[in-house]
Amino acid sequence: MSSREDRVIVATIALFVLSLLILSYAEYAFAVDIDRPIVAYLLFAGVAVVGPQLYLAATSDDVPSRTRVRFAVLASLVLAIVFGGTSTWEERLVVAIGVGGYVAYVGYEAVAGYRSGGGSARAE
Repeated sequence: MSSREDRVIVATIALFVLSLLILSYAEYAFAVDIDRPIVAYLLFAGVAVVGPQLYLAATSDDVPSRTRVRFAVLASLVLAIVFGGTSTWEERLVVAIGVGGYVAYVGYEAVAGYRSGGGSARAE
């Protein structure tokens, strides 16, 4: 018997392969150039790595959701560095997406820590 997490991962792999097939067909049929870093990053990082982690964070109780979100953010940052660069605007956009997600997550954690750590105490 397969677990829910295994089914989500298998469905994600199927969605990833289906997306590759659709993009390959679009490239062939409509002469669209899909050999771009932003397409590769969004397809691989978004569909194959970050998507299932965020879905499981929202719907599963096996692993704490903060752990899944933390993994998704760090994986997207690492993949942004791998897929990105500084030579074209698309590569810079990939890096900006990864770094922006990381900065947003760190900001969220800082605000959550401030709220839970007694930061709302009044000085008398």
